[in-house]
Amino acid sequence: MAIDLFCGLGGWTEGLLAEGYRVVGFDIKRHIYGHHAYPAQLVLQDVQTLHGRQFKDATLIVASPPCQAYSYRAMPWKRAKALPPPDNSLFETCFRIQREACDAAGYHIPLVVENVRGAEKWVGRASTHFGSFYLWGDVPALMPVVAARAIKNTGGSWFNIGSSGQKTIGRHGVKQHGSGREWFAGEGKISRVTSSKSLARTAASAIIAKIPLVLARHIARSWHPREAVNSISRESAFTSCIQANHNKRCSSTWGRCDVMKILGERIRELRAEHNFSVRQLAKRLKVSPPFLSDIELGRRHPSEEVLHRLATALDTTVGELRKFDARPPVQELKRIAANNPAMGFALRKVVEDGVNPETLLEFLKTQ
Repeated sequence: MAIDLFCGLGGWTEGLLAEGYRVVGFDIKRHIYGHHAYPAQLVLQDVQTLHGRQFKDATLIVASPPCQAYSYRAMPWKRAKALPPPDNSLFETCFRIQREACDAAGYHIPLVVENVRGAEKWVGRASTHFGSFYLWGDVPALMPVVAARAIKNTGGSWFNIGSSGQKTIGRHGVKQHGSGREWFAGEGKISRVTSSKSLARTAASAIIAKIPLVLARHIARSWHPREAVNSISRESAFTSCIQANHNKRCSSTWGRCDVMKILGERIRELRAEHNFSVRQLAKRLKVSPPFLSDIELGRRHPSEEVLHRLATALDTTVGELRKFDARPPVQELKRIAANNPAMGFALRKVVEDGVNPETLLEFLKTQ
C-alpha cells in the first residue's frame, strides 16, 4: 500500500498503480477537470490533521505539498523578494507523518517529497531532481534520464514565453515556465483570457503539476517489496540495524529494524522546535544553508566546532547530540568484522536472531 499526500490529480498515484500498489490519496478537495480526475481511493482531509500511526502498514509515502509560495518568492520581482519567509509547515508535516508512521510500524517507511527548485532556499537542498521536479527524502541513488530539458534562447525576453526562440515548454520532466499572466501564454493564451482564479487556470495548474509517469513508476519500483527482496543484502540490513539507535529492539525479520533518529534528524527536530528556518540557523552557526541541509539529510557530519555551535543555538548539550551519532560504533564494528570473520559471523547472528540490546548487555554483564 502507498499513501499519496497532497495528491491533486494523482501524478504519483498513476505510477504507483501501474507498479501494482494499492493507493490512498489525501487532499482538501476533489480535483475533477473534464476527463482529468484522481484515479484511486481519495480521502478529503487536511493533511496537517493526519497522524502517521494510521499509515504503519504503508510500504511507501509520497507527497507534493503546494509550491506556490516557493515559486512566487523565486521570481525576480521586488514585490516577491520583499515577502517574509514562507510557511514551511505543510512541507514539514510530511516528515512528521513519516516519523510517526515509522514509530508505529517499528521499521523505516520511505518518504519521497516533490516540490520546486525555489523551495531549496527555505527547506534545504533537494536530494536530486528530475527536470523541474525536485525531490527530498528517501530518493533512490539511480534516477531515470530526463528525455528533454527546458531550452533557453539567447538574449530573448524571459517574460515573453511562447515567442519564437524562447524556452521550450511542456517537455518531458519540465514544468511550465513563465510568470504572471504570461505563464500560460502561447498558442492557447489561457492567462490572457481568464482570471487567476478561473477554473481553466486552476485546471491547467493541476495538470502541469502532475508528476511525470516515468518518474512516479521509477520511485514506485525502487521501493516495491519485490525489489527490496532482490536488492537488499544481509550486509546492508546488518549495517542498518547497527546504525539505528542502540536502545531500540530489532525485529526478527532481517532488514526491518526500529529506525531511530540520526543526528541530522534530531537537529531538524530541534530547529523546528525553535522555529528556525534553515537559513536562520545556518547564519547562527556561521555555515552555509546547503551545508546545514546536508547535515540534516545525513550527507555530512558537523565538525567539533559546528557541533558546539549547534548545541548552543538549539539549547542542548554536545553530549546529548552525540547520542544520535552512530558513526564511531558502525565503523569500528565494520573494522572488527573485516579483521575477524568469526566476530563478523557472531554479530550477524545477533541481528538475524533478533537479539535486543538489553538482552545482549545483560549477557555481557554475566561474562
